[in-house]
Amino acid sequence: MIDISETWLGMLLTPATTAAARVGNPQTEVLAPVTPGSGPSPVTVVGIAAAACLGFGWQGPVVAALVAVAILAFPGVLLVRLVAATDRAEAFVVVVATSVATWSIIAHVLLSVAWWHPREVAAAVLGVLALAHAVIDGRSRRTRRPGAVPLGPLTALRAWWWQLGPAHLAVLAIAFAVWAATLSRIDTDAIGDWGLIARVPVPWLVVLALGVGLAVRAATSKAAETLRVATAIGFVTIVLYATLPLVVSTIRYPWSYKHLGVIRLLDTTGRLHTDVDIYNTFSGMFSVGALMRGATGVDPESYAAWWQLGVTAFVLVAVWNLVRRMSGDIRVAHLATVVFLVADWVAQNYFSPQSVATFLGITVLALVCSWFVRPVPGRQRLLLRPRPFAALVNRLGPEATLDGQVVYRPVMMARRWCVVLVFGALLMTHALTPAAVLLPIGAAVAIGWIRDWRLLTLGAVVAVAWAVRCIPYFESQGYDLGFGGAVADNIAGNRIGAVPPPTFELVGTLTRVFVVAVWMLAVAGFVRATRAGARTGMALLIAVTPFVVVLVNAYGGEAIYRVYLYSLPGVAALIAAGLSARPSRVQRPLAAVVVLALTAGFLVAHYGRERQNNVDSSEVAIERLLGSLPDREYVGTHFVSIGPLNQTASYPTVDFDDEWSPSVVDMLDRDSGVPFAQQLDRVADNLSLLTPGNTYLTVTPGMFEELRAEGGWPFAGVDDALALLATNPRFVAITHVDDSWLFRVLP
Repeated sequence: MIDISETWLGMLLTPATTAAARVGNPQTEVLAPVTPGSGPSPVTVVGIAAAACLGFGWQGPVVAALVAVAILAFPGVLLVRLVAATDRAEAFVVVVATSVATWSIIAHVLLSVAWWHPREVAAAVLGVLALAHAVIDGRSRRTRRPGAVPLGPLTALRAWWWQLGPAHLAVLAIAFAVWAATLSRIDTDAIGDWGLIARVPVPWLVVLALGVGLAVRAATSKAAETLRVATAIGFVTIVLYATLPLVVSTIRYPWSYKHLGVIRLLDTTGRLHTDVDIYNTFSGMFSVGALMRGATGVDPESYAAWWQLGVTAFVLVAVWNLVRRMSGDIRVAHLATVVFLVADWVAQNYFSPQSVATFLGITVLALVCSWFVRPVPGRQRLLLRPRPFAALVNRLGPEATLDGQVVYRPVMMARRWCVVLVFGALLMTHALTPAAVLLPIGAAVAIGWIRDWRLLTLGAVVAVAWAVRCIPYFESQGYDLGFGGAVADNIAGNRIGAVPPPTFELVGTLTRVFVVAVWMLAVAGFVRATRAGARTGMALLIAVTPFVVVLVNAYGGEAIYRVYLYSLPGVAALIAAGLSARPSRVQRPLAAVVVLALTAGFLVAHYGRERQNNVDSSEVAIERLLGSLPDREYVGTHFVSIGPLNQTASYPTVDFDDEWSPSVVDMLDRDSGVPFAQQLDRVADNLSLLTPGNTYLTVTPGMFEELRAEGGWPFAGVDDALALLATNPRFVAITHVDDSWLFRVLP
């Protein structure tokens, strides 16, 4: 059997010196680098090529793709050599996470000091790092493992072919062809109250179920069929997240457009605007996006629609690493990754900082579990009392075999700095996710599973330093961080004041049932796996501790959804551990039934709201036109949802009101007996008083879909609103694109 890690393709996918070979006495083994191949490493070539393109001032999508790969690789390929990664999967997340973290810091510093030269800085940094990698890589090749023979691409492809199996590849190829053929039959304009799930053809559902079945089959096999699991999961991910970008011309979810506006603002002005919004303080994703835009000339609108597909792939690798380290069982990791994919309905993997924070947060947990979680050596080390609790802790905690390798002090110090670097980037990217990461880590410290006080001290210093950096923003907000509120309201999520339409209410009910079912499966998995002797302690902490959030914060009415998202890695691990415990003849059918049922729930919960989440192209066009007006001061969003707002570089100079929309219901009442013209006078007066200068109003289909779903709007749609506005001369229609209209409001 050919070792795929020694092939040319294996070298391309992973930096050459990150794989680990165990050498020496088994009791004192250390991790030594593996250096296959000869000649320049592919990652070196990519880095030098990207630096050269930027240095010559070349721009465009090809250069942007090359630079993106280089930014994801450097400086991670240099740092990963220092931490002695356990395997290639761990090396991959270390490379990507540390690279993203480094570039977040670089971009944030440039914007903080208002010295914005993204192309020159990116070219210089990439050039230096690529040359350093070439020198180090050349030296390390001289110590190549004896017997390692570099293989060409054809040999590598043959190795992959036989490891995957012709039958597996043939089934995937046929399923992919069927899926591609169904795309032309999906009419998003006809999406109804059931969302996208009612519009996809039956063959689309069949190939999705087939892909899920293949993934479960490979994950539950006696042999660790990693390549088969990966290809099946990849196919399912493509079906779930590449369908919409291929059939619609806009970016999913209206808030994506606001994130575009933040990136354009940062790149255009070359500085942070902490007085504008929270994004200019927690700028991790936005600053890197601005650096890419400024360096390559490619606007994020060209790739934002594909963000879900790309970021989900990275998150799944991080989830696999986390479960692999917690469980010590590669089959549990395979199955947990499949469960996570089909249970993550919350849709926070869209073009948003939460998606990046999810990857960074899970990576921090995975690295901590891999490098710093250790068994409790005795009851006397247990910080929690009473003593009977120690027996349960020892039963659930990690096994002593996880602590069986000797790691030199420089490696341990490098690992600490690696975790702290990624955690620092997480702090810069999202306000809530770091707390969700610290909760299970803090619990593990209290129990005694984490005793590396140097790591904890470094993390605390970084957290305090970032808190000090954020003081100006917190001060401007009166230190109102959203704490408090009734726990019942925090759990309830976004409450709807009126009675929604029956179908929308049914989708919401089914979604809540789905969430409860996932949590109940985790409970059952924990019980079954624990009885079988599995060590589920860390998974339990990750699954349970996020529930603290709803006790202290409503998070804009989304606390319960974030709790589900943050607990999902641990929940998926518990479900997979339960399904993998005590293998029997019914194990594979049971796992298939459970995962297919989760897939059905995902389709309802995730795609059931596509009528509200999809953005009409006319809305994008009218908002872009609005952004080009020279005299705009204020935009009311009474008849349009948050919409594709703030997508222009003039983002901070246009005040979009995305909070006041529901209040218009109180001013427009069909049953009040007051003529509509007088009611509209109140609306116009209210708009004019909000800010000096010219005021505009947009009317698009988006608001009616959202408020219709919430049962809080007395009008049928755009035509009804236009007829209403025509009764008052203070609303002057300027232009329209299809069903989206732009009005000027006269004082």
